[in-house]
Amino acid sequence: MNAMNEKSLILDLKAEECGAVLMVPPIEEETPFSPEELKMEFGSHVQEGGVDYSSAIANYLSAVHGQKKEAEPLPTIAELFNEETKAGMQLNLALVLARDTKEYRNHGFRSLEDWVNSNVGVPMNHSTIHRRIVHGRCAMLFAAKGMIDKLPSQAQCTIISRLPRAHWIDAWKAIQTGSKFGKDALINAVANYARQHRLPSRGKPIDSVLEDAPVMTPLKLNPVPINTTGTTANSTPTLQPAKAPETPPLLNVIAEMLPRYLPAYRHKYLAKRYSNPARRFVSALKAQIRKCPEPERMDLREELFTSIQQSDPELAEQINRTARAIFFKAATKKIR
Repeated sequence: MNAMNEKSLILDLKAEECGAVLMVPPIEEETPFSPEELKMEFGSHVQEGGVDYSSAIANYLSAVHGQKKEAEPLPTIAELFNEETKAGMQLNLALVLARDTKEYRNHGFRSLEDWVNSNVGVPMNHSTIHRRIVHGRCAMLFAAKGMIDKLPSQAQCTIISRLPRAHWIDAWKAIQTGSKFGKDALINAVANYARQHRLPSRGKPIDSVLEDAPVMTPLKLNPVPINTTGTTANSTPTLQPAKAPETPPLLNVIAEMLPRYLPAYRHKYLAKRYSNPARRFVSALKAQIRKCPEPERMDLREELFTSIQQSDPELAEQINRTARAIFFKAATKKIR
């Protein structure tokens, strides 16, 4: 199982432990990369467009996690601004490092924005700095996974970063259609990806993502004309595509399961009190999701579970099943 699939599994655990990831944190609250996320999987030396990503990643891991430093130091923030036209990506990488090490605090500044503007002398607003940070973060992930040549543009990375970080690369693989992918189309594709994978979007609770995300429908093709013998005009038999089975609506599935899941007296009580017990049950699940304990610690839990899963998959599966049991037991108690 590759690292990204492991990350996806951990998100699923989060969904079972707390119902779902409540929301992707604001850019300012993104946690630093873990060493596992930046593990070089396709060689230890990655360069593209004159930028040494291996050096950037080695410097980052040394500064943030104290790992042994094997690369030359990167230029300072001020030096990179002087060469911005030549070193735009190096600037982005330096901003990521400065943000995650809180370097600005060592210079007496309370925010990265104030420190950057003080160093450079050229005003750069909050959104510009964070667009660059997002692009730098994406670049580091893509470089670590051997996909730096597929790195999206700064604007595309900003849109993709609305998803949980573990899904950035998988989402781009799933929805990219080349350089002609317009902004609105990418926004819709990312929203649809979030809905299909039951993921939150930055700044939005999971419930609003599932309810509001647009559904992208496939293009409709003109049917091939068929004559009365059941063949096309050139007498070649045509095969009708098999229809994909329809997925039953959530409430229908739960309504069917509840009589078997709940004790008979509880189900009888709910059926008598509410016209749609399944809807009441879903409301209880969502209420339990909103009570996720210490959501700010979810990234740490994710990293811990990843480590357990790699070392002892059987224990990880037991944790997963237990988390599900705890969640549904707690949610069921909320039904009154």
